[in-house]
Amino acid sequence: MFRHSIAPGATMGLLELHHAPALFAALDANRVHLGVWFPWVPSSTEVAHTAAFVQSQLDAWAQGSGLGCGIWLGDRIVGSIDCHALSAKDRSAEIGYWLVEDATGKGLMTRACAALIDYLIEERGLHRIVIKARVDNHQSRAVAERLGFIYEGTERGGMKLGEAYWDVVVYSLLAPERRTRNAGEEHHDEPT
Repeated sequence: MFRHSIAPGATMGLLELHHAPALFAALDANRVHLGVWFPWVPSSTEVAHTAAFVQSQLDAWAQGSGLGCGIWLGDRIVGSIDCHALSAKDRSAEIGYWLVEDATGKGLMTRACAALIDYLIEERGLHRIVIKARVDNHQSRAVAERLGFIYEGTERGGMKLGEAYWDVVVYSLLAPERRTRNAGEEHHDEPT
């Protein structure tokens, strides 16, 4: 089973159907916080909607076209990270993620993204990873920038949220860039 420790007391792992009630409860308790950024929040109104999302992620995992993970602090699920738009032909994928409000600012998402990126590059052989975020989502953009993603441009009106259209920034990271960055981080950990 896909499971990784990402920080002391924090793990990420494959979402399974029995996680749907806790994942929905986390979403429901953070509806205002998440609804500012994600167009799917208003339509996720019951556990069955979250269970359908989890099942779609399990189906994608079985078909090799995606991966949906939960993020836990201790026994409490505090968010989700997934890989979607996975193209075997182009060896590329997009990452999406969210955290409950009281779990932000702790570096959890940066660590979860790093673990997922390393898995996608080293285990799945992907060449290009994309992160998209609304132009004013500074926390999400900071995750991409901390991980060495390169800003590619802005999709004007790329996201419809409510009745408004929002610009979306696009970041990408190529496998050689990640390997170079990882080698540099390992070098800095060595005693001098």
